[in-house]
Amino acid sequence: MAIASGKQKRKSFALFYAPAGKTPEIIGKGIESVAIEQSPTVESTADVLGNVETELSSYEKTTELDPIYVTGGNLFSEKLDEIEEKELILEDVVQPFIWAKLYKTAEAGKYVAWKQDAVIELTSFGGDTKGVACPCTLHWIGERTFGTFDPATKTFAPDGGAQQLVTFLVKSGSNAVSGAKITVNNGVLTTNGNGVAEVELPTGSYAYTVMADGMTAANGNITVASAALLQEITMTAAG
Repeated sequence: MAIASGKQKRKSFALFYAPAGKTPEIIGKGIESVAIEQSPTVESTADVLGNVETELSSYEKTTELDPIYVTGGNLFSEKLDEIEEKELILEDVVQPFIWAKLYKTAEAGKYVAWKQDAVIELTSFGGDTKGVACPCTLHWIGERTFGTFDPATKTFAPDGGAQQLVTFLVKSGSNAVSGAKITVNNGVLTTNGNGVAEVELPTGSYAYTVMADGMTAANGNITVASAALLQEITMTAAG
């Protein structure tokens, strides 16, 4: 991996909104500063001899995005509009993003990048005469999935081989089942208000189990190949 020579231009460190099944969308138009604020937890202690020890134990990383205006065809601003309109909370305001270091080459035409979820905090809505403003703060959560980003195709490839997006849709009759727990690949997913849970998995076959309050547990198998997969699961009431 090599960093391009000279001082790097700010536009070469890019943030993309990466909702499932959509082409990643760059964020930053009209915003003068898009930074990862570190907010470290640092504690210093002194002993009786006057020796001082300083320990950095964690970070609470955030990114403020202001201004943003509701714009038709802009996926991120449309999501912010939905958050306000439906008063979304909890897992419904957790969304995936990609940070790409377009100054740090991993291989020909591809750059160092990572994918990470963030909790979207909508800080206000409405604004002044410039437009319908919807500034927000992203609270970064979970582990970073490192990989490469190809700006020509706007695709992210995780390290360790290709993975595919698997979307589980859990229903009972025609109704979505929210809060269902899906165990797959040694992990547990939770469906959102639309009965949807997503995960990226390498090529292979996987067994899964689905459990939800008041429902009979459901089991099945999926095979992940060379494309994204939608797995619909129908649960029945326990009786």
